[in-house]
Formats: sequence, C-alpha cells, structure tokens
Amino acid sequence: MEKTPTAPLGVVVSLFDTPNTNFFYFVIKNSKIKKGQFVYVFGQENEKIFGIIVEISWYNRYYRAHEEVADLSQFDSMKNFPVSEWEYGIGKVKIFGSIQEDKFEKCFFPPKCGTDVFLATKDDLNSVFKFEQNGLNLGKLLYHDVDVKLDFSKFIGKHLAILAMSGSGKSYFTSVLIEELLSLNESKISVVVFDSHRDYTFFADSNFKDNVIVVNAKNLKLNYLSLGSSQISEVLQIAHKGSQYLSSYFAHLKKQKKEGMSIPDLEELYHSIESDSAINRNTKEALLSSISHLKKFKFLSNQESFSIKNFKPGKLIIFDLFDIDDLQSKQLIVSYYLSKLFRARKKEKIPPILAIIEEAHNFCPEKQKASEALSRGIINTIAREGRKFFFSICLISQRPVHLSTTALSQCNTNVILKITNPYDLDHIKESAESIDSDSLSAIPSLDVGVGLISGEAAQFPFFVQIRKRKSYSLVSKEKTFAQAAKEYQEKLKQKQDALDAYLDPHSTNKDL
Repeated sequence: MEKTPTAPLGVVVSLFDTPNTNFFYFVIKNSKIKKGQFVYVFGQENEKIFGIIVEISWYNRYYRAHEEVADLSQFDSMKNFPVSEWEYGIGKVKIFGSIQEDKFEKCFFPPKCGTDVFLATKDDLNSVFKFEQNGLNLGKLLYHDVDVKLDFSKFIGKHLAILAMSGSGKSYFTSVLIEELLSLNESKISVVVFDSHRDYTFFADSNFKDNVIVVNAKNLKLNYLSLGSSQISEVLQIAHKGSQYLSSYFAHLKKQKKEGMSIPDLEELYHSIESDSAINRNTKEALLSSISHLKKFKFLSNQESFSIKNFKPGKLIIFDLFDIDDLQSKQLIVSYYLSKLFRARKKEKIPPILAIIEEAHNFCPEKQKASEALSRGIINTIAREGRKFFFSICLISQRPVHLSTTALSQCNTNVILKITNPYDLDHIKESAESIDSDSLSAIPSLDVGVGLISGEAAQFPFFVQIRKRKSYSLVSKEKTFAQAAKEYQEKLKQKQDALDAYLDPHSTNKDL
C-alpha cells in the first residue's frame, strides 16, 4: 500500500446524510480536479475506499446574499471586494468498493468526516479494473494516464454492442478494436465485417493488408441451394409450410449434386420445372412462383463466388455492401453468410470468429415483419447460442431503439459513445443493466472519441479516451464537404470539356 500519497484533493464533509457506503462529499482543495476522476480515501482499517467523482459544484457565500449583491454590484468599489475568498467547491463521489491487500471488495463501512481525499494511483486503477499487460489496448482511462487493456475473451466473448450517434466515433473505435484483434500473437481469431458504408475497406491498403480480404458484394454469387427453409419462407413472404415445396425440390437437387450431376441456374431451373409433366399442377405453380421471386435477387446462382474456407485465424474478411442499394438484398447476403459460418463453427470447420455488423438496426430490427428483416433470425440465434460455440457478434448502431431487444440484451459488453436521443438512452437503460444512472446521464455530453465501457469486461462502468489507430497514416484522410463539392464541379467540367471537344473537334482548351 502506498505510504506517501500525493497531495490531497480535499477533505470529506458531512452533507445530505453522508458519508455512507454509497456516496460521500468533500470540500475541494485542488481546483484542477475533474468530474469522472477516480479517487480514494483511507478507511478505518487503513483500507482504500475507492470511488469516482460524479459531480462538482461551486459555491460562494457572498453571492448567496442576492439582495446585497443587487444593492452593491452597481458600485465600482465591488471590483476590489475579496469575493474569491468566499468561494469553495464540493465534489460528490460514488463509492465502488474498497481495496485492501490488493483485493477489491464491497464497501461495508463509510469513510469518516475530515478524511483526506486522494487521486487514485495507477496501481490502484490497474488492480481495480483488472487491466492486463497483454490485453486489447483501446485507449486511456479518461483523466488518468492508465492504458485501458482489456481481456479480449471478456470483451467480445459474450457479444459486444457499440452504440453512438453519427459522427461520435463508433467506426473509429471499431477500427481500433480490429487492429488489436489482428495484432494478437496468440489466440488469433477470424473477423468478418459487414460494411455498409466502406468504413473499413481502408484496411486493405494499410499495414494489415496481408491479412485482409475485401469482398465487393456487387460481384458476389450465392448458391441458392445453401438457403435454409426459414430463409426461403422469409424471402418468399410465405408460411413456413408453403416453403416446403421449394425446400424439398432443393433437397432433390442437392442429392443430384452429390451424385456428380450439374446444377442448373435459376433461369434453367424455372424452364426445367415448367416443362416437367411429372410435377402436378399445384406443386408446379408454387415452385414456379417461388423461383420467379428468387430470380429478383441477381446474385443467387448455382455457384458460390466466395467460400467460407477463406475464414482463417488472424484474417479480416470485409463484405463491402456499399454498391447494393436494396436493403432486402443486403439482409439476405448477411443472413446467408452468418448462417453458413454458424453451421461451420458448430462443426469447428472455421476458427472462433467475431462478426461485426454495421448499421445493425437495419439488419436486426425490432419491429419489422420477417420479410423485411431477413437477417434478424440468424443474428438473434447467434446472440442466444453463439457463445457456446465461440461465435461472437458485435452490433454497431446509431439507433439502438430500433435494434432487436433480443440481440441487444445478449450483448454482455457495451461501448457507448455520445448519444443525445432520449428514446435511444431509455432503450439502452432497459437493455444494459450494468449502466448506472450517473454514467447514463453523462453520455449526451461526451466528446467525440470518448466512450463508456460497461458489462462483462468492466468491473463497473468507466470512460475511455480512444487511442489513435495505427493504420491511420496509411490511409487517405476523410473527405470534407467542401472537397466533395469541389471534386464534383471538376468532374462536371471535365465532362463538359469532353463533350465540347467531341462536338467541335477543331476547338482547343483555349477556345473553351
């Protein structure tokens, strides 16, 4: 235990039925303290009672006498009045527990009034939060020079949710997390990202490029025979029983494939069924109607262009969904690969895996009907059962209120950056039991790049200043609004110059 603590920040006082085992207040001696700093006081058995400053208030006895202030403030002589000598600050501390002999336990007896308050030491913070030397380095503990290094099994093992409003840094934080996972020397896992806005494709040009595969979804071919019966019924918007016609026919085709026969594409399959007199009329009509609907998904084929055999330890697979405009098509792609990966993982054909789903509220919505949420079923299934098979999901969303409660409630670790929407905050409060009211109230005022970590990976909620990503220097900086407008004008001018040159081949740029 530290024998010579730093200069005290203040002294414990009796205020509002405190000190007790949950809170204490102290008069501030050091005006440089900040809300969110961790502090301690020595208890009656020389243990360290550990807590966080949750509020700071500033008082001035002179300004409490508002009538006198109103009468005297009009005189210039007030400028020389020693008002500052009447000032004092009060800090409110929420107690988390006590530290004695390197053990952290619940606080059973409050600190005494008059006890000095000290800033928590680096050793104390590492001990309390159980930061690990070889853990995932996500940044610094806010207002403390302490690296936040978390056990990656606890951080992602029971699913992870990253929630924040647009522009608050959720994709940046996710990039930092991916860097850490790709940098693991041992216990390497496979990481897959379903990227709707090309937030992560830069990894293919970074110093991690040798371990990155970017799959452009517009070039994907998915084998229609790999669709499950529930996927078929949801895509076709028919009852599960009605999809059995197609599922049975697909089973017949799979058998033929095993026997070495070639499998037709959907167009060929349609004409084959149409001309098959052995199929009764009702069955034929149901099959043709179903196949006509599947043909709308141009990427459904008799082949598969990207195999799950590419999922190997230490590899990052990014599905670039940017060029797919139709949300239902995006959902089907996500559903297709998550289903295949989950089946493969249960048979241990692929390594333990983390699936990162951007815009998760679009892929796993709470209220939409099944035909408008094609990937919700498998995401909810993995959320409930995935940890048994070391298959974790990371749900990223700026609208948690629209995200499936089933999936979100299964995310045992939450990283929450700035959110101001009260409905989203209420939804987080209901689904994340580990977040207390003091932490929740601080979320709307967080700076960009600061996040709250709570749940399985945290002894109790704490704020982290996210570190700079290592791959940043190898990628182009984000384009500004002005740059985008300038580039668009330049493209228009180039097109016009080309058109003018075509219409008048004798003209020159000078003439234009």
